[in-house]
Formats: sequence, structure tokens, C-alpha cells
Amino acid sequence: MGPLSRRGFFAVSAGGLLFACTSGSGGSNSFSGARSSSGHGPLVIIRYFPDQIHLAGRPERLPFGIADAEGVPLSDGPDSFTYTVTDPAGKTVLSATATRHGTGLARAYYPVEVNLPTAGVYVVRASVEGRQLESVFTLNLAGASSPIGVGDLLPPFQTPTVGDPRGVNPVCTRSEPCPFHTQTLTEALAVRRPVAYLVGTPAHCQTGICGPVLDLLVDASASFPDVEFVHAEVFADPDGRKVAPAVGALGLDYEPVLFIVAADGKVRTRFDVIYDGAELRSALAAASR
Repeated sequence: MGPLSRRGFFAVSAGGLLFACTSGSGGSNSFSGARSSSGHGPLVIIRYFPDQIHLAGRPERLPFGIADAEGVPLSDGPDSFTYTVTDPAGKTVLSATATRHGTGLARAYYPVEVNLPTAGVYVVRASVEGRQLESVFTLNLAGASSPIGVGDLLPPFQTPTVGDPRGVNPVCTRSEPCPFHTQTLTEALAVRRPVAYLVGTPAHCQTGICGPVLDLLVDASASFPDVEFVHAEVFADPDGRKVAPAVGALGLDYEPVLFIVAADGKVRTRFDVIYDGAELRSALAAASR
């Protein structure tokens, strides 16, 4: 895995639209724009996650979106759509319905849940308003460099705090710094209670999603007093030129990512890039049981 650059955690790929997270103000901003589905011709299904990060043989959550032919997400997507998943051998291994999510966000998405045993490239075919749309995703075999996921222990890390920023400035780039920098991740895990750990940078995320999902976490925290909340920034400097140690500790090359961990230290849910208030609260409640 190569080093992260300030010019991009994500790039456009043939399998679907991914996002560019930068500290500048220029460039395409796929997340902030939206169009109505009527009168815009062909539609496409887009990935709201980077490919090559999901594994065969464990539960994985894949958030997709619906966009026009230029990749601009729709503002009025359907409440749900049916889809099938075809394995590398061409066999249909999953048929289900994806439900629209977007509570507390300006962008809708559709999480697809999979737990498939075979590694390889899979095809998703969705039926949206009478149109057949298609995208792909990859499941890899588990390895030493695989991302931390559901069922794994979340490793402790001395994340920056207000009292000890550990060379990270600012500790939080939210316009009003969030309250999740009073303890390290190591300290939060040691309490042996559920933990919500977000890695993301509101000030440097051109997609505009890092700030909104952090806001959702702040809003939800009051309802879950038994959960320890920790936030770590992606960059160590105000200009977004130096990657913070918390990113390297998990081997991340994308953001935001939220790990929700049960009291036993194991990951119950990993939200890649996007989640809404409904999914978040459901996951926090499940980890608290």
C-alpha cells in the first residue's frame, strides 16, 4: 500500500465512482451536487466505497448510490431497489432489496450487505425505475495487510488528545471541535465498554461527507452514554500535507471510516465513507447489547 497524498484518497475507477478527498477547493465534488432522476437520461450505480478493501468469508457492507450518466448523484432516488450479485463464475449468489438511507445527510445511499465465501470480482445488477444498472466490486482473501473488519480486534493506539496532541495540529478540524479528543483510543478500549472510533478530516475532505458524518456521531453520543467516542484526524498539519500517525496505524488509504466496537474489543460494524443517523444509531445500539 503506497503512501497517502493530500491530493487524493480516492480516484475514479472503471467499476464505479469514487471520491477525491483533498485540502483544496478546486476539482469535481460529486458529493455536493445532486440532480433529479427525471429527464436526465441514463442512470448509473456508483460505489461510495473504495474497491479492494473487502474480504471473502466475512460480513461486508457496500454502500452504493444512484447517479446520472455524468456521475452526479440523484436527489430523488427510489426508496429501494432490487438487485442480484453474480460471483466470479457467473452464478447468481444473492438476490435482495437495498433500502434508501440518508437520515441527517444531504446525500442518499443504499447499503448492500454481503457475506460470500469466494474471492474475486463480483457483479451487482440493480433494477432502478425500470432500468437495469450494473457495477462491480472485489472480495479479496484475508492477509496480513487486510483492513480491520467485523470480528477483528481493534488494535489500541495513542490517538492525539487535547491534553497531548502528539504533534497533530489541529487535533480536530471540525468548525466547532468535537468532544471526542479527551482520551486516546487505547484508553477508551481499556474501559471495556463499546467504542466508536472515527478517522476522518472535516476540513480537508472535498466530498463534504467527513463533517456531516462526524456531526451525526456528535448528535448520537448524547443518547449512548455507555459508549466511548474517539475521533482522529487524517492529517497532522493545518495544510493537509502530512498524514497523521493514526491513519498509518490502521493501514488506511481512504476516509472517513468508523469502527464500532463491542465491550470485548471486537469490531461489530465498520462504516466505510458514508453512514446516516439511522444506520449509526442501530449499530451503536447493537454494540451496546
